[in-house]
Amino acid sequence: MFFYTDVVRILGVDLTMRHRLYFFLFLLVISSFPVTVASQDVVFSDFCLSEAHTGFVVVEIDSGRVLYSVNGNKLFAPASNTKLFTTAYALLRLGENFQWGTPVTGYGKIKRNGFFKGALVVSGNGDPTFSSVTHPHFCPVSDQIVTLLLRNAITRIKGDIAFGFTPKCSPAVPSSWLLDDVNKPWGAGVHTINFNNNVRWFFRDTEVWDTAQISRKVSTVINPDPEGTLAGYLKFALKNRGIPFQEHPWPARPKTMVFTDTVFSAGLGEIIQEINFYSRNMWAEALLLRAALHTSLCPDFAAASDSLSAYWRQQLGLPGGVYFYDGSGLSPYNAVTPMAVVQLLNTMAATHFSKIFSASLPLAGHEGTVKDMEIVLPDGRFVRMKSGSFTRVICYSGYVFSSGDAPLYAFSFMVNGYRGSQKEVKNAMAHFLSVFFQSME
Repeated sequence: MFFYTDVVRILGVDLTMRHRLYFFLFLLVISSFPVTVASQDVVFSDFCLSEAHTGFVVVEIDSGRVLYSVNGNKLFAPASNTKLFTTAYALLRLGENFQWGTPVTGYGKIKRNGFFKGALVVSGNGDPTFSSVTHPHFCPVSDQIVTLLLRNAITRIKGDIAFGFTPKCSPAVPSSWLLDDVNKPWGAGVHTINFNNNVRWFFRDTEVWDTAQISRKVSTVINPDPEGTLAGYLKFALKNRGIPFQEHPWPARPKTMVFTDTVFSAGLGEIIQEINFYSRNMWAEALLLRAALHTSLCPDFAAASDSLSAYWRQQLGLPGGVYFYDGSGLSPYNAVTPMAVVQLLNTMAATHFSKIFSASLPLAGHEGTVKDMEIVLPDGRFVRMKSGSFTRVICYSGYVFSSGDAPLYAFSFMVNGYRGSQKEVKNAMAHFLSVFFQSME
């Protein structure tokens, strides 16, 4: 909404007391209508934003009324705001109780003294959560496999660890990702077996399995062979857990199955929280591929992305407005409108997944990728939002909540092609959001 000081700044004149009264009465009359501003210069006067392609939309949750729109129907590169569409898609397609299940099967024979001689086969299906570290939303794969072995009274192994795969129909990364990204840890691809986010950790020149106490000194590199790394780690971990492992490669897998069980991931609510809190690209791509299995027996990234675009166009009743080439937002070709993002947020607020979805967004100023975005609001109100950024792109979309944890507004704030540093733009956006929502009482 415009204020008297804005009018003075824009017009360069002051108003008489009578005209001020007329002006404020005019504001009261139009306050019940959606506000659409054609000139973003009026609103976004900060030097970082004045030359940028800037969009901002706010919708009232209860009524669905558009309260404010600047360039709301223009296309923007959303960066990791793409993950909002992917995680919502997965929730609606797979349900909150979805878990990845990875079968682990023993072939060979088990002697009475607990000696297993054979092959331990892990049948991968794309679970992105396998890890060697303790983390609330990761799958501690060694712990689960040790529990499985002990359940079958196995105390010693002679054999090998092998992997059986479901059909792999796609390359490790979307074809639209930039070469500069696929060589970085945040650009790790999806494999049928994923491990430690498909990166390798090194402390000085030594590979490590756990970054506790040394995280600031650890270097990371892309891991093109996560299944091989997982096999090495499991052999190491089993020995450390009191199950000696003696290498014995088999020219052919033994035919007799002696035990089988399944290693499960965390639930989908926890997985999407990890994706949205920390913007985990590989997890988002794995989730999109899994959710798209409903439309294709063997999806690739292009088919899954097309499915994501088509799904949201239908759900939101849009002829366009959403164009996806991946599920994480690393692709520079993704394009959405701020209005489409807000429609998505408002749609999810009306589903029975509302609390799960909104809780997956980090608390501004306190958590995840928006920990440094302090947004000060009155009356105990607070903001949960998803960040998105790459070169010359910064986006924030989410909800404003009451002190009683009820969503009041959905918003999307997108800036493409800004000048200045990323820090300056983030500060300008945080300041704008604080001032804007402070005025909405």
